[in-house]
Amino acid sequence: MRPSFSIPSASSSFTWLFLLVIWILSCQPIDEPPIVLVDPAVAEEAIIGSTFNFPSLPLDYRIYTEPPHASQPNTSVTEFHAIRLGRVMFYDNNLSLDGTISCASCHQQAYAFGDNQALSVGVNGNMSRRNTLAMGTVLNGLPYHTLPNGLHHRPQFMWDEWTKSPLEAMKRHLSDPTIMGIDPDSLVSRLSLVPYYPILYKRAFPQQPEEMRTDFLVGGLGGFTGTFSTQNSHFDGAFKAMKEGEWMEDYLGFSPSENMGKNLFFTHCASCHGNYLGYDIAVEFNQLEDFSACNGLDIHYEDQGIGDLPDKSSHAGMFRVPSLRNIEVSAPYMHDGRFASLREVLEFYNSEIQPHPNLHPLLQDSVGAPVRLQLTDTELEAIEDFLRTLTDQKFLTSPKWSNPFR
Repeated sequence: MRPSFSIPSASSSFTWLFLLVIWILSCQPIDEPPIVLVDPAVAEEAIIGSTFNFPSLPLDYRIYTEPPHASQPNTSVTEFHAIRLGRVMFYDNNLSLDGTISCASCHQQAYAFGDNQALSVGVNGNMSRRNTLAMGTVLNGLPYHTLPNGLHHRPQFMWDEWTKSPLEAMKRHLSDPTIMGIDPDSLVSRLSLVPYYPILYKRAFPQQPEEMRTDFLVGGLGGFTGTFSTQNSHFDGAFKAMKEGEWMEDYLGFSPSENMGKNLFFTHCASCHGNYLGYDIAVEFNQLEDFSACNGLDIHYEDQGIGDLPDKSSHAGMFRVPSLRNIEVSAPYMHDGRFASLREVLEFYNSEIQPHPNLHPLLQDSVGAPVRLQLTDTELEAIEDFLRTLTDQKFLTSPKWSNPFR
């Protein structure tokens, strides 16, 4: 007997077809975004490009100094990336405890990496103890610390010259509760969480373990500030053109007032402030045995300067003699920022020097009384005009030392 078949109804056929479609669809994978493999280098560049305004070509961070000092070329890729890391750190608020200030908050390029305030504001609104030294002249001065006997020595840093190491000074500022207020050793844990630092660190120190280290981070910061070099002022151009000339000859390109001020400066000021202007000038004019002096601002100093350091009480009232490069833009002046203008400074040396017991011998006469300049208004104005020739606009505006953040 043959089996019997029944023809399904139209409604039954539709039901089976519907179930078949549902079964087929249920077997398909869920529609997910396609997996795209991203090149790590491309991802890194995306992070860097969205955060920083870096140029496509490497910047020239070579340091040029005059004979007998050779230029210091920073040309290797690794060195460039270490300097770049330091540049980022210099402008990054992450280096302060409360995330409100960076090194550049107090060391601003427009002011030769000094400040335009008598005292600077640190973390939690704290005020610095002393006026901020212009870093653009401190580090640039390393090649010009020449003693009268022709020997060289490493200078001390800060107003009270407590260290010869700029890196040590940076660590102190990082941890100072009134400045940055952060333990340098805690920088590693903090910066490792910031997306761009592991990238910059790896490029700067490719031969080191990927784990960041404090000494390398601070070293990168020092590498950047160590490139500060200001040698393109109006004075520099005129000085180089007159290399074989006599000091009191008129410099080509100088106005009559600038030449008068130059001659007055070399006569009255260069014995202490000849350093930093040039090797030949330092050898010719510098009469300081070290680079600190009491200039007779007061008879009694509230801030004793070097005299406040252990075993240095005999140096009461003595402070570091600063460079005068870019002095036009680094007001206010002196360790406490008491003078707002160059004219105020010159008026002090002209008639107000006080007979402090430690007044430097170059500022005393044969009986120990203060030697005041007693110059005319025209002569004081001429010295001002000369000091303005020390301004290096290229240094104050160069992109390679500017804020890299977008």
